[in-house]
Amino acid sequence: MYKYQPRRPVKSFQDLDVYQQTHNLAIKVCKGLSLKGAATAAGPLGYEAEGRTVLYKTALSIPKLIATAHSVRFADPDRAIANLEQAMLNCNLMVVYLDQYRDLKTEKGQTLTGAATAAGPLGHRAEGGSVLNELDTDQLQKDYLTVRRKILNLQRSWQKFMKINKSQTP
Repeated sequence: MYKYQPRRPVKSFQDLDVYQQTHNLAIKVCKGLSLKGAATAAGPLGYEAEGRTVLYKTALSIPKLIATAHSVRFADPDRAIANLEQAMLNCNLMVVYLDQYRDLKTEKGQTLTGAATAAGPLGHRAEGGSVLNELDTDQLQKDYLTVRRKILNLQRSWQKFMKINKSQTP
């Protein structure tokens, strides 16, 4: 049996569950992909370093978008909704990037062309350094999809609130 417990009032974006969860996920991703050996990790045309950079930027952008949406939700509701849409899109992109990371990395740090490097695709290090293993990427993907759903629920509640406020204004 479930017991109802009211949530704490939201006084800032830091009180939002979706912000806290996406912030924690971003920290996990960034710690899981170490920048150690970034100079040696670059394979043909720097693909691995570029892939790591994309993961970092996308993971770190999601909490920023939620904070921005929270800040402008009254002054510019359409922009707030658009920021939440972008946050959901970035959650989907993180699932795709984590899929690619998991599928491209190899056991012995081989690049896509087969040349040995200190780090494999997207920063995977065969020895030492930080590594996101297959279990980590699967769990991170589930977490990003879960938080995406929560962002959608937040978006719907804001839209409902905005609709009520529009009907009450003279």
